[in-house]
Amino acid sequence: MGKLNGSYLKLTICYNNLGKSRRQRGERTFIERDVYFDNAKFLLICLVVIGHGMEPYFFSNQMLQPIYSLIYFFHMPVFVFISGYFSKRVKKPQRYLQQMVYPYLIFQVLYTVFVGYLNNQVFSINLFIPFKMLWFLVSLMAWNLLLIGFTRIKYAVLISVIVGILVGYIQDIGAYISLSRIFVFFPFFLLGYYANRAWITKIKQVPNVIYFVYLSLFFFFIIYHPISFAWFYESSSYPLMNHAEWYAGLYRMGMYGGSLITGMAFLAFVPEKKRFYTTLGERTMYPFLLHIFFVYLVYVNWGNLIAKDSVVMLIYLVGLFLLTCLLSTNITKKCVSFIFQFQF
Repeated sequence: MGKLNGSYLKLTICYNNLGKSRRQRGERTFIERDVYFDNAKFLLICLVVIGHGMEPYFFSNQMLQPIYSLIYFFHMPVFVFISGYFSKRVKKPQRYLQQMVYPYLIFQVLYTVFVGYLNNQVFSINLFIPFKMLWFLVSLMAWNLLLIGFTRIKYAVLISVIVGILVGYIQDIGAYISLSRIFVFFPFFLLGYYANRAWITKIKQVPNVIYFVYLSLFFFFIIYHPISFAWFYESSSYPLMNHAEWYAGLYRMGMYGGSLITGMAFLAFVPEKKRFYTTLGERTMYPFLLHIFFVYLVYVNWGNLIAKDSVVMLIYLVGLFLLTCLLSTNITKKCVSFIFQFQF
C-alpha cells in the first residue's frame, strides 16, 4: 500500500510538472480560457452578423433603425476592447501580423470579385480600401503597432482619445487603409490592453437596474432623435458627415462616452458561467470573415420579400443567428483554418 501511495505521489508530481512546463512553453491549455470572454465574443459576433444582415433593410423598415443603432453604438467598441485585452498575450507581433495580412488579402480579393459578379459590374481590386468588415483586420495590425509607442507614454488613453477626436477635422481622412477607424477606435483597444479581470468584476457590481434605466432611456432617445449612422461607422471626417462646425469634436466625445457606458452595460449582462454557445466563442474569426457571402446572396435573391414582410424578416434574423452558430463550429474551422497558417 505504501508503494502504491508513493507511485501515486510521483505520478501527481510528474503531472503537475508537465502542466507547469507547458505553461512555461506558452502552450494553450483549457484552463487558460476564460468562459466569460468566450461568452462575450460569441454574443458580439452574433450582433456583428445580425447588424450586417439588417443593413440592406433598415431604410425600408423603420422598426429596425433604433435596434440597429443600439447594436452599432457598442458592439464594435466592445469587440475592440476585448481585442486589446487579449493583445497582452501576443508574444510574437511579427507572427501575429502575418496571420492578419494573409486573410485580409484573400478575402479582400474574394469579396471584391464576389460582389462584382452578383451585381454584374466591372470590378477592380483595391487592396488599400478594405471591404466592409475587413477594416477590422487592417486596424488590428495597426493597433498592435501603435501599442509599441503608446504604452511608453503617460496618459496614453487620454492622448489616444484626443487624437481620435482631432483626426475628424482632417478633411480627407476616411476609409483609405482604414485610417479614420484606426485612430477613432484605438482608445477602446488601448483601454482593453490596460484592463484586467477585476474591471469586469467592478462593472458587474453596479446594480442591473441602473443599466436597464440607462438602456431604456437611450433606446427611447434614438427612436425620437435618430443618430446618423455615419457616427457609428466612424469612417469619415466631420465635414464629410455634414458637420463642419468647429465644435464637431464634441459629438465624437459624446459618442465615446455613450459607447463606453453602453458597452459596460453589455459586459455586465454577459454570463460568467458556461453556456451552450461558450465553445463557439472560441472561433469568432470564422463567422466574422464568412458571413457576408450569405448576407449578400440572401439579399440578391430574397431581399424584396424580406423587406416587405415582418414575419419573413424575423425568420431571416433567426437564420442569421443559426448561421453564426454554424460558422463557429469546428467543422468550419477545419475547412478554412489553413488561411491563418500561412507564413512569409
